[in-house]
Amino acid sequence: MESFIILAVGWLIGAFFCGLIGKNRECGFGEPFLLSFFLSPFIGAVDALASKRLEDIAFQKRTIELLKQIAEQTKPTVIDEE
Repeated sequence: MESFIILAVGWLIGAFFCGLIGKNRECGFGEPFLLSFFLSPFIGAVDALASKRLEDIAFQKRTIELLKQIAEQTKPTVIDEE
């Protein structure tokens, strides 16, 4: 009985840490936590680590916006030849 309690507490702690890994990622806290709780902490950790970091997503969005601005500024102009 004691080993079951130790295993259950360890499982819950593992699930919590997997949720913390996913907290600053695209999947959030809940998805890896629930996967870890119901399936395995290993599966939750893989899910959390496989998703993109929120700061990387924000960086990509900023980069795309800057590239769009640069593209608009450097549009070729038509020269009227008369």
